[in-house]
Amino acid sequence: MTRLIVNGDDFGMCEGVTLGILKAHKDGILRSTTMMTGMPFAAQAAQMAKDYPNLGVGLHFNLTAGRPVCDPKEIPSLVEADGSFHSNSWHEANKKSSIDQVNYEEVYKEYSAQLQRFIELTGHMPDHFDSHHGSSDYPLLHAQLQKLIDQYDVPTRCSFDYIDCNYERPTYFSTFYDKLAAVEYFTEDQDHLLEQDLVETMCHPAFVDSFLLATSSYNVQRTKELAVLCDPRVLEWIQNNHIELINFQDLKKIK
Repeated sequence: MTRLIVNGDDFGMCEGVTLGILKAHKDGILRSTTMMTGMPFAAQAAQMAKDYPNLGVGLHFNLTAGRPVCDPKEIPSLVEADGSFHSNSWHEANKKSSIDQVNYEEVYKEYSAQLQRFIELTGHMPDHFDSHHGSSDYPLLHAQLQKLIDQYDVPTRCSFDYIDCNYERPTYFSTFYDKLAAVEYFTEDQDHLLEQDLVETMCHPAFVDSFLLATSSYNVQRTKELAVLCDPRVLEWIQNNHIELINFQDLKKIK
């Protein structure tokens, strides 16, 4: 039997994303999400999630969208002159540069602040960690996140071998995205999910609101993801193949 985690990234980014994730949970196959604690709708999202006890809520660490939780003056290497985070393209360019402009102590400070904000908003620890744009997958950035994984013993998205935690490692797929986000992704088993014992599939379901339209290039496509995740053909495929829909709270400790 395949155990499948369908995780909705970007919870709390805005109202449209939050409502889309909650619908995909209520009417579809999503059982897990990760919250962006520095985004405008985070407090409302945390409150709304309390009505869905079977939805696992983790923390979506963010260095590439919106504004930091810390005072921007405390983390100058991570922000633009207006106090907003550098873009993902800035970080990609920095990785390739011979001069690294990131102060990694500032990364740890901001990650820690995002974790504390999560606890303040929800009243509990995240059930797992991952990151926006996969930013913390970069080894030097991940080294700061690894400190929090080790300190708090929290499961994490294992997208690379150097990411370590004390829990089972789901095989991770990020291919349910854009044109590949279709009913056939599941019904034709395009990622061979049925060959896996434990797997996480990332997704981004949403309704489009003005904030999402203005701030994310991946906007209308999210409505298609939402429709697929709630499609009766997908629900039937899950049932017929005896797939167990779980979240990170269900992972077994192995260390």
